[in-house]
Parts: sequence; C-alpha cells; structure tokens
Amino acid sequence: MDAGPGLTALPQLDDLIDAIDSAAEAFVLWDADDRLVFCNDHYRRFFGEPDRVRPGVRFDELVEMNIVYTSISEISFLPQGWDPDRYRERRIAAHRTASDTFIQLRDGRWLQSRERRTRSGGIIGVYSDITERMRTELALSAAKQAAEDANLAKSRFPAAASHDLRQPLHAVGILMSALSARLTTDRQHAIAGQINDCLQTVTGLFDALLDISRLDAGVVAPQPVDLPLGPLLRALAREFEPAARAKGLELTVRPGPVAGAVAGAGVRSDAAMLGRILRNFVSNAVKYTSRGRVLVGVRPRGAHLRIDVIDTGPGFDAAEAQAVFREFHRLDGAMAEQGIGLGLAIADRLARLLGHRIEVTSRPGHGTRFSLILPRAARVPVPEPVAAAPAMPA
Repeated sequence: MDAGPGLTALPQLDDLIDAIDSAAEAFVLWDADDRLVFCNDHYRRFFGEPDRVRPGVRFDELVEMNIVYTSISEISFLPQGWDPDRYRERRIAAHRTASDTFIQLRDGRWLQSRERRTRSGGIIGVYSDITERMRTELALSAAKQAAEDANLAKSRFPAAASHDLRQPLHAVGILMSALSARLTTDRQHAIAGQINDCLQTVTGLFDALLDISRLDAGVVAPQPVDLPLGPLLRALAREFEPAARAKGLELTVRPGPVAGAVAGAGVRSDAAMLGRILRNFVSNAVKYTSRGRVLVGVRPRGAHLRIDVIDTGPGFDAAEAQAVFREFHRLDGAMAEQGIGLGLAIADRLARLLGHRIEVTSRPGHGTRFSLILPRAARVPVPEPVAAAPAMPA
C-alpha cells in the first residue's frame, strides 16, 4: 500500500493499513484537495500505469489515465457507451458528490464504486468486484426477456390468425343450416340439434381463448366514453331471459334501488368491454343456478356505481373467491360440470384494463354476488337503442 507521510508517522495505524491492504476490495482515500492520501494494491491495479498511482496524484489525473488507456468499458451514467468527454465530465461530477457507481472494465469485470465524504472534507472510496453477481443478473434478465418474447409470440399468433381460424367454424355453421332445411324426421332434427350444440360449445371455447390471447398480446385497448346504463341493462335482460325462462328461473333487472334513482345515470367505461364483463357475470349466474332467481341491480356508491349480479345458485367457499378468476379454474362439485374456466378470467382482465374493480361474495348453498364498481359519467349521456350487449372488439 502507498500511504502519505501523514499516515506513516502514526504507528498506531499500521495494523489498520495492513488490514486494508489485505482486503478483497480496492480502497482509496482522497484529501480535501482531491489528492490521493493512500490506497491498496487492488486499487492501483485498475490503472494502465499503476506506478503513477501514488500519494499526491490528483483524482482528475487518474481519470485522464483511464481515458488514455481506455480501461473503462461501461459506466452506469453512460448507458449509451464509451465517450471520453462525457466520461470525464460525469466521473468527476459523481466523485465530487460521492455517489455510488457501477463500472465495467475492459477485461469484462464489473466493479461497484462506493464513495463517501470524510469529516475533514476528503473522500473514501471502496471498489467491490461484483462480476459474478452482474453475470447472474444479466443471464436472468436475458432468460426472462426470452420467456416474455416467446409467450408474447404465442399469444399473438391466434390474435393475428383469428380470421383464418374462424373460417372453418363459420363454414360448418353454414353447412348445418343448409342441412337442417332438408331434414324430414324428428330423429334427424335431434341429431342436427346436438351437432349445433357442439358447434356452439366449440365456438364459445375458441372465442374465449381468442379473447385471452388478445389480452395477453396487448392488442385490446380500452376506449372509455360516457355510457347510459339503461340500454345496456335492457339488452342483457333480452339476451338472457329466454335461457333463464327455459330453466324455470326468474331473471330480474333493476336499474336502481328507487325507481329512476340510478336508471338514468351513466358510467365511464368502454362499451364493448363493459358489456363483455356483465355478460360473463349474467351467463354464469343463469348457467349455474338450477332454481330460484338471478337479479341484476345497480347501487350508487359515491362517485361510482356498483352493478350487482346476484344468484341463488350453489355458491362456493370464500377461499375460492380469488381462485375463480384464474384461467381454466373450475370449482369442485356441480359447478365443475359446466364451462371451461375462462369467462371470469377474461372479465377480471378486462376490469383491470379499464381500472374497474370486481368484488365477489359467496357462501355454499346461499348463492353468489358478483359486483363491478366503476366511475359515474361526468354527464348523463343520451340513451341510444341497443340491440344486445356488445362483444369485445376483434
């Protein structure tokens, strides 16, 4: 270790100097005038001319030595690569503010520089070799990026090829319609009906998978506008009333707790996405409820509205309240007999994309309530006729 005369005159520091010299880290001490007081051999070996790294040399002289010998490959405040002028300016600035810096040497090693001011105005610097840590972090980062790229490519394929994938299903539907018109017996019509049911199931599965892939690929962007709630709720009632009636269920749509209190209100949302979320809620309620009723209601909640879909179905344990939103998650028991477990996953992703909140409460044997909380519209929009709850955009 090289030390200035002020330190060598103090015998009680000999042990400290020996300890610093044997440390794995590079160590350096600068005085208030930025002249080197002492350093250990690890520090000196960072430079192209280690013999010049001696007490009395100024910090800016060593910076110039780095520039001449280009011993620095990358430095944390130079993310765009090596530039001598920028390196000189920013390295000296970082030193004067005693900032932490990450440095990569030309031989591939990485250093972490920690500099701190002393009470006398000087600076203590400790340089640690973090090469293995940086290599591990870079390898993990590269692996993570590769996995994300592969997952994104996997999601983008069905989103990009949706037209070609839909065509065979569409063709089968047309052929079945043409075939049904030529059937003559009840047995033939029954078989055709079963084929149509299977086709609808496959189409629903494909639509759900395609929706998930669009969301994963980031090709679905919300377009929030002020929407009237009345037309959307009436469209939901028209769409699901036949299925509810066929099961002997009572489907009730109430726009507000008091007639007119919320019916004329509007919300700030994306029409297609909001329709898809509510259709999932109502579809599940009708599908899984074997007797009783399904209620769709709206309640005010300050600057927000809460849209509830309540059923008298089998319900589920509170521990499942978050799990039901996972992809392909199916509950045990009767509720597992239907569905593929994507509807609520889609609804949850759409709600998060819109900044809306979903709440769920349920008890086995006592039914379930799914709620969507969303902001009121800044103004009440003029209602327009709606034929059906809109589907998510392609």
